[in-house]
Amino acid sequence: MATNNIVLKLRAHEANDIFFRELSAMLRGVRATVESPALAQLATALMPAVLEETKVQLDVQQLSEACKVCIAHIEDVVEEEEEELTQSARLTSNSEASTSQSQGSKGGGLEVLGQLFLANEDFRGRVKRHHIAAEIQAVEQAGERVEATLAAAFKAVTQYSLLHDPKPTRPALVFDPVNSAVWIKLAKGSQAAKQAEAFELVHPHDRYGKAIADRHCTKEVEEALNEYRYACDAAHVAVRAQLKLLADTLQGWLLQLVAASTFAIIAAALEAHTHEAARRGWALPTQLHKGAGGEGQGMQVQGLWPYWLDGHAPTTVKNSFNMSSMYLLTGPNMAGKSTILRSICAVALLSGCGLYAPVQSAVVPYTDAFMLRNFSADSPLEGKSSFAVEMVEMRYVMDDVTEDSLVLVDELGKGTEVRAGAAIAGAMLERLSAIQCRGIFATHLHQLVGMPLHTPNMVNMMMETEPASGVEGGGRGAGGQQPISAAITAQLGAPADLAYHAQQLGMGGRVPTWRMVEGSSSESLALDVALQCQVPPEIVRRAAHLFKELEQQSQAHPPQQDVATLPNPLQELHQSLSSMTNDSSLSLTLQTPSEVAMQSPVSIGGPTIEDAAHLLRSVAHPLLASLSSHQAGLDSPSGAPSEAQHAQQAQHAQQAAHTNGDGHHAVATSAPYGDSDKAVDDDQLQIQVVRGGEVPPPSTVGCSCIYILRRGDGRFYCGQTDELKGRLNRHRKTGKVRGGGRLEAVYLVVPGEGQGQSTARAVEAQMIQEQQAALGAGSQTAAILSCVNWVKPPSMLMFY
Repeated sequence: MATNNIVLKLRAHEANDIFFRELSAMLRGVRATVESPALAQLATALMPAVLEETKVQLDVQQLSEACKVCIAHIEDVVEEEEEELTQSARLTSNSEASTSQSQGSKGGGLEVLGQLFLANEDFRGRVKRHHIAAEIQAVEQAGERVEATLAAAFKAVTQYSLLHDPKPTRPALVFDPVNSAVWIKLAKGSQAAKQAEAFELVHPHDRYGKAIADRHCTKEVEEALNEYRYACDAAHVAVRAQLKLLADTLQGWLLQLVAASTFAIIAAALEAHTHEAARRGWALPTQLHKGAGGEGQGMQVQGLWPYWLDGHAPTTVKNSFNMSSMYLLTGPNMAGKSTILRSICAVALLSGCGLYAPVQSAVVPYTDAFMLRNFSADSPLEGKSSFAVEMVEMRYVMDDVTEDSLVLVDELGKGTEVRAGAAIAGAMLERLSAIQCRGIFATHLHQLVGMPLHTPNMVNMMMETEPASGVEGGGRGAGGQQPISAAITAQLGAPADLAYHAQQLGMGGRVPTWRMVEGSSSESLALDVALQCQVPPEIVRRAAHLFKELEQQSQAHPPQQDVATLPNPLQELHQSLSSMTNDSSLSLTLQTPSEVAMQSPVSIGGPTIEDAAHLLRSVAHPLLASLSSHQAGLDSPSGAPSEAQHAQQAQHAQQAAHTNGDGHHAVATSAPYGDSDKAVDDDQLQIQVVRGGEVPPPSTVGCSCIYILRRGDGRFYCGQTDELKGRLNRHRKTGKVRGGGRLEAVYLVVPGEGQGQSTARAVEAQMIQEQQAALGAGSQTAAILSCVNWVKPPSMLMFY
């Protein structure tokens, strides 16, 4: 039984007799286990786990005594199920006796009373009879009165009907479960129904007080039924009271009950695991403990197979290895690299728990952390690509890994350019090797094999493949593999027609053996896998042709610089960003995300929301003036600009931005701009500030706005929207790091009807150019932005 269920039911007085029977059965099982000489060692070994889980300090004898006392309390109150059947036998005997006295139609005599008794006396067998003896006696007396009064009324009307009515229209007794009653049913138009008043029969009332037209009974029967129902209700109340008292009694033993429940759960799990492990042929690994020579030892495994496969099957491939350092594992697609990682992690974890594992034998050293990093997906909510998620996860690994950790990394660097991914993967592999932890680094980045990495403890391993029989060169062993088409069908699960296409395309020449061996592999079964996944054969055929061309190009034009000799990507980034400014006082400092998040804008003299307002005005003022002056020449004859004209305006505005001799944006300060009557004045360029906790006014509804918001960590967003209030609310709900309720913003409502959105986008684009120019000029605006980067996701400019 679950421990939380025990605590909840006892404290809330919601425990019924079934709960107490199950609790008693569990306690008897725990007591039998701890008192069994054969299981004494097991019981003693489980007690530390119980203590760790419950924090209840008990030894085996104390637990046994607590179970004994609680069982006695339960058995004193709750009835056994066998006695429940004995108590119900009275109802059956009454029903048989009533049937022999009835002269009515079959199934409509006094035996119907048995249904009434069974439906209302379900309190029987729940608690011991001596606890509710008075209530049971009252119920039995009331039941006898119901039987007597109903039998008298039914007998009189039945004898009359036998003489005056045909058999199908004779009276019958019916049980109404909704109203918990037994009434006489008289056929409409029968002689007995016409003489109902002579027999003092009346129409009874249902639970809502409404008369039932086709049912009859006497006043004596109605009174007897009411008395019986009241007696049954009193018996139910008495039963519930006894169960509540029992719950109160057991609350004094609540800690011991929680400990017993935890003991039972652990023991049951071990029993189920042991039986299943024996059925599957799993073995119990030898676990080397910390402080007993288990630190820094190798992981020695004989006959490892995937835990989801049948170890007895002849087709199951088993691997053996002695892993005392990091493995660099290469191999083609569908060769089993990920399977090896999962299987090793399962063995280490099961061994650490003292459980059986899918191996023939294993010696597993002490492991302080199990780190399995599989494929990553992107996280749009956090603004992270799949590669960014990979980097975050690997940062966690690097923060926590020690020489006693098991690190299993699968396909790192898949989400970026091959050379950069290989460089980052190589650097991380060097770090893991330097720490001297154990694990596997599985990859398709074959450049890692040839890199001059500083990994003295690393071992190159690969997933083996071999030629299928029927291919020139033969297979491993006489008649080792099937023909090519059969191999594709059997090994890759492809239909027979796809296997035929594979043979026609020259594929299927090699098949995986699922074995991990020493060495390095640059093979790829990508085209075979594509065919297996039922990619159209013509596409695979074209892919094979392109693949050969790429191979020929690679051989004809070898790379001038090997990946291993490429400069550090972060160093290139630092140099490229440093060259963007002539101000020697501006420098780029590479920081971790945690350092950036903790850095206060005030402590570093960061830009304020007023600086953002100045930036917005300096960019928007001349741009909107240029758009306004250019509008007159672009209006259509109808007076309304077309969509093409909107785009032309935006393009013209960006081309017409005022620049100085160095190509940097010159901030205009005078107004109005232009000579047209549509020129923009200062009243149209009111920069509004929204402080923390405030919301934009209703006047912004339906208007295109340019906004810059300042997050709580000092970073800024810039973007355009037609729903400013909703956009700010979404920003404020993304968490404290992004500002929360403290988020501030400045905004500008873009003037112009029907073209506000295109104008706002033009202003947004111009702000990107302003930032680039400001960084090059080393101006005051550059000082605002010197410590931030700009990123442009869809419809949103984010600079931080």
